[in-house]
Amino acid sequence: MILVDTGYVLALVNPGDSLHQRARAWAGAITEPLIVTEYVLWEIVNSLSLPVDRPKARAVVSSLRAASDCEVIPASGELFDAGLDLHARRPDKEWSLTDCISFVVMQRRGLTRALAHDHHFEQAGFEALLRRDPA
Repeated sequence: MILVDTGYVLALVNPGDSLHQRARAWAGAITEPLIVTEYVLWEIVNSLSLPVDRPKARAVVSSLRAASDCEVIPASGELFDAGLDLHARRPDKEWSLTDCISFVVMQRRGLTRALAHDHHFEQAGFEALLRRDPA
């Protein structure tokens, strides 16, 4: 499984994004199931909140939720607390709470790769696939 991060989805749906072509290449190359947290889905919707982007937000979230090869991890108090704990334990990093929650999910699931460009994933010991082209 590969974790989906907000930046990947935003690059994928925005042709003007500097990572759009790379995100499209990864979308075509991925053969493994995906996993995404509801926290990432919230970030996607929040990032696409302009009236012109709202239909795009709805479509991409609906698509991820309906995909048979994508597991959506529901938000929970326990997961929120685990992410908040990691956030507190790493005051030396500029990691967002959403990223910390993703890191917790990745650690628990034994995942090593994320569809992300954010160097914070690398700081946490994971591979941020969007930092390179697919092989």
